[in-house]
Amino acid sequence: MNSTSIHISSLRHKDVMNEFDNILKKGKYACFPAPDIKHIGKNLYLLGMPFNKKIHWFMAEETTNNGRNATLNIIDKHVIDGNSISKIITLPIMERGILDNTEYSLSNEVDRYNTDMKMIQAIRKNTMGDYDFYYSHENIFKITPRKSHANF
Repeated sequence: MNSTSIHISSLRHKDVMNEFDNILKKGKYACFPAPDIKHIGKNLYLLGMPFNKKIHWFMAEETTNNGRNATLNIIDKHVIDGNSISKIITLPIMERGILDNTEYSLSNEVDRYNTDMKMIQAIRKNTMGDYDFYYSHENIFKITPRKSHANF
């Protein structure tokens, strides 16, 4: 079993800045629950979105949930560094109460050898419960499979 690093991106990144809302509106995302992290927030999610053949990762903190939609504050690397939240989004709650848009496959948008793509497929297959998630340093987080059959 090996771990995969997730680098939290920036809403100010030139690939992301002008396309974030458009990609979100088209439902092009993967969104998984993540454990609470003391200095970042509670009710956290990992949000992966495709930009220019790569996946950019953000964290999102759920602020409200009415059973049909969840409102989330986007936590990018600038928020982790201490800046205020600059983006609030709403995602529909899918069947089984998840936020992940499992109907969407990132394969057409991302280089097929991308390790982030393999990680998304593995998490969707095995569920997030089979993984440990922890803060590594700066804007980097690690996801490590707990079980031998849950790997990337």
